[in-house]
Amino acid sequence: DKAVKVTVASAKHFQFDNGGTYKLVDGNKADIPAEITLNKTNASSVVNALLTKEGTKTASTDVLTFNYTVAP
Repeated sequence: DKAVKVTVASAKHFQFDNGGTYKLVDGNKADIPAEITLNKTNASSVVNALLTKEGTKTASTDVLTFNYTVAP
């Protein structure tokens, strides 16, 4: 019955070293809020990455960190 709050952080602020940028969206391509709350009625969430600016053709990476806390 407790809620779990999930936050997502990007090591490179949702950018790549090659100039590309992206954002997190749900299954309907709507922006994901900074904090997602999961509970017994909303037990899961789709999180996709959507490229918003194409970079150069060189490979690049970013690291996403998902943190969660359980509400009291």
